[in-house]
Amino acid sequence: MRLHPPSRDRLLLRIGAARKDAGRAARFATLNIPPEGAQVARRSFAFHLEKEHLKQAELRDGHYLPRSNMTAEGPAVLWERYIHLTQIEAAFRAMKSELGIRPIYRQLEHRVEAHILVAFLAYCPIVTLKNRLQGSGTGCG
Repeated sequence: MRLHPPSRDRLLLRIGAARKDAGRAARFATLNIPPEGAQVARRSFAFHLEKEHLKQAELRDGHYLPRSNMTAEGPAVLWERYIHLTQIEAAFRAMKSELGIRPIYRQLEHRVEAHILVAFLAYCPIVTLKNRLQGSGTGCG
């Protein structure tokens, strides 16, 4: 029994769903899609898996490789600054979610600076409390 190939539109829908499921891994597949109005057949539809790129990605899987333009600093200093940055971002997210504030997008420079100042002032008590609780033996921080 021979199966009929799907229509081009149905094929595109299936490819879209497969790309969504594959996430970032979809970039390792190169697709040749039939032109509009063409029948889907072995000659008009093909894919190629970029095996070398996939192999390289598998080697990096689970490793985080931050990049920086700060070449004068050592790796330990850069990593420490990165960790501080992630802590600051987490505190801002927590603060804004607790207050029910949605993301604010500023365009004027003085408003951006004011927004950063207010966010920093809100961050300071969080850091102070965390540092004080670290030494208290409460298991917080």
